[in-house]
Amino acid sequence: MVRRKNFVHLFTSNAIPQALEAASIQHAIDGFEAHISNLKSQIQALEDQDDPTVEHLTRVGLHLPQLRTLCMHRVPSTAIKFFEVLHTPSLEKLEIYNPRGFSTAKFYEQLKTSVKVWLQRDHALHHLCLRYASFHSDEILQSLLAGFPSLTHLTIDSPRFTGISEKARGRRDVFTALNGNETLPKLEYLELLNMSCDNISFGKLSPYLMTRRLREELGEDCAAIKYLTLTFEEGQDPVSQSYQHQKEIEELRNGTVARVDFSRRQWKIRSP
Repeated sequence: MVRRKNFVHLFTSNAIPQALEAASIQHAIDGFEAHISNLKSQIQALEDQDDPTVEHLTRVGLHLPQLRTLCMHRVPSTAIKFFEVLHTPSLEKLEIYNPRGFSTAKFYEQLKTSVKVWLQRDHALHHLCLRYASFHSDEILQSLLAGFPSLTHLTIDSPRFTGISEKARGRRDVFTALNGNETLPKLEYLELLNMSCDNISFGKLSPYLMTRRLREELGEDCAAIKYLTLTFEEGQDPVSQSYQHQKEIEELRNGTVARVDFSRRQWKIRSP
């Protein structure tokens, strides 16, 4: 375990159980950011009740009272067990980076279930960041997001939809995943980064935004999107599939960050 100012990095391999064996880790970590990278078989030890360290962890939990950001990088499905012992009352941001191709519905259902219990205990989380995550279809993404009703910020970076069935190939749209009536009711800041045109239905963008604004104006439990950042992968041509309005088409170019200010009813796409 490396400790720096406002930073904690839990290394992989044998460093994980060695770090957990130090009883002081329960209360000593006071950093604002932790990275858990390449967790492998060591997390499976959480299932081994004969291990006194594991028994202690599952009984009293891993307490990180000042932790603000948790980054889980290249994690296998067994790392979901980590949430069962984690107590982070001040956590604001969770980042999941490339969950190693575990795109099955079971993987995300396990994640959502574990996170639900965790969020019932700790309520501060408001920013979820999914980078290079793989999903069988947009239905899986929608189901996962439904487990984070308190989010105000969402970042989806370079998603992959891996389903090969005819039905799954037709369910690869990010805005379809976002458009559920109970999906992210408090969301105000949305970042869709390095998108593929195959995963963005431009015709659904304006209705999605207008519906949320209307629901907010009607007093429903739904916030309007205040700010959107949209970028595309290199080599993509969003212009040919973009909006009908010529000015918007001219400004939404390959590689351009489309920052949209929704504080006014008449919004514009602005170059950075």
